[in-house]
Amino acid sequence: LNDMRAQYEDLAQKNRQEAEENFNKASKALKQEISAGCEQMQSSKSEISDLRRTLQGLEIELQCLLATKKSLEDSLAETESGYCMQISNIQATISSIEEQLSQLRADMEQQSAEYNL
Repeated sequence: LNDMRAQYEDLAQKNRQEAEENFNKASKALKQEISAGCEQMQSSKSEISDLRRTLQGLEIELQCLLATKKSLEDSLAETESGYCMQISNIQATISSIEEQLSQLRADMEQQSAEYNL
């Protein structure tokens, strides 16, 4: 009976050791998976932070470029307006000179006609 008991205890001890080894192996594998998952999560968080900073920088740059574009468009419109006024003034001057020239020609023709008579 003692032999059977000793055999049973040995078998139970072996089963316990085997179960403990299996548990430790499974625990170790699970801990490695968890560790890898944590590292990947940290890496992803870091990448997300970097991307957010990059996005903020690009948004700021976009706002600056849009402000510059608006300023240049306003300057162009102002310049065009000024040139349009100058062209209008020049055209008015040309029209006035052409009218004076036409009047002068008419006067000269009239004087020439009076002189020839």
